[in-house]
Amino acid sequence: MSGEREKRETELNQAIKQLVAKIDQQPDDWRLYNDLAIHLTELRDYLQAEELAMKSLGRFEHDKQAQQTLLYTLGNIYYSAEEYEKAVTYFSQIADQKLKRDALVMIAQSLMQQQDYQHALVYALTAHDQMKQDPEVNTLLADILLALGEFQQASDFYDDALQSDAKFVRALFGRGLIAVVNDQDATAYFAAVKELDAAFYQANQQRVDEIATVIAQKNAADTDK
Repeated sequence: MSGEREKRETELNQAIKQLVAKIDQQPDDWRLYNDLAIHLTELRDYLQAEELAMKSLGRFEHDKQAQQTLLYTLGNIYYSAEEYEKAVTYFSQIADQKLKRDALVMIAQSLMQQQDYQHALVYALTAHDQMKQDPEVNTLLADILLALGEFQQASDFYDDALQSDAKFVRALFGRGLIAVVNDQDATAYFAAVKELDAAFYQANQQRVDEIATVIAQKNAADTDK
């Protein structure tokens, strides 16, 4: 995994050099600045990415498309840096219809990261109204409902996501969690997750153990009654 990460960082650094050279040749192309900010974000160089996006907002203040795209990029920079309140501030300024749906999803995710599940649900449902078949949106809704303890509704949205994409890893994992909660066999779901994305399963396995522990404690308490 570290080898893949190093390879990706090398590619990003090369792309950044090329973008800097292009900016020298085409200083009035806002897309180049936006792409550069995105690459810096992926490298986790959040300060430089933020500074570049901010300066670009001022430089292209009379270009509506540039403004909307750079605002969205700034939101992503703050989200990646785990500054979720700032992320919401910028995503909330998106009016462009093409970006609006994605901004709603990112607001919901930002609120969820702050454990503000009720407000996250409102934004996720608004996004769902526009993207009913999108597995990402259905999985996000299911994740929020799972956090709220609405297990049946969460299960339904995970199933909707898997109907659109049977290999959508987050939905498979979430559906497995629901199975654990309902004391059903989750083996097939988790086996599929491990096969498709072993790193994801390893990173999230603690959630399975935590839920299994809670269920076991609940069953023990019920037995003692």
